[in-house]
Order: sequence, then structure tokens, then C-alpha cells
Amino acid sequence: MYQLFVVLGQAPRQERAEVVENLEQNYLKSFTTEQLKIIKGLLLKYQENGINELTKADVFNVYPMPGFMYSQKIFGSPQKLRKNVEKLQEKIYAN
Repeated sequence: MYQLFVVLGQAPRQERAEVVENLEQNYLKSFTTEQLKIIKGLLLKYQENGINELTKADVFNVYPMPGFMYSQKIFGSPQKLRKNVEKLQEKIYAN
């Protein structure tokens, strides 16, 4: 029974992530190649574990993410990284 709930919970997350990838092309094109890898990694982590996963700093230290310090560097600062994570959360739930 528990597995059924897990599967049911993952399906809507996968659909939301696919909507972001398919309908938010202008948003995704605004990132550099390295930034886009991080954003897509966050979408994967969202699909696997839900929205709360995106609020944890250690999400950046789990494969396929490149590490928290590197992610901050790629986005320019911790504040810019946080802003982009928040924007991604908005995009996930906007559609």
C-alpha cells in the first residue's frame, strides 16, 4: 500500500517537471549551460523527493548536483542561487 502512495505522489511531480521543461523554454534559455545543468538537477531532485528537497542546502551535494559551493559560484552568489531556486519553485507550481 505504501508503494502505491509513493508512485501516486511521484506522478504529479514528474508531470509538473515535464511542464517546466516543455513550456518554460524562455525561462530555461535564460541560463548558461552550467546553470541549466543545476536547474535540471533540481527538477530531478524535485521529481524524486518533492518540493521540500529544493529547500535543503545539501541537495547540491547529492548526485547529479555539482556541490553547494560550485553551484553558488556558477550563479554568482548564494543570494542569486537562492533566488533562482525560488523562481524554479514558482515555475513548478505555476502550471
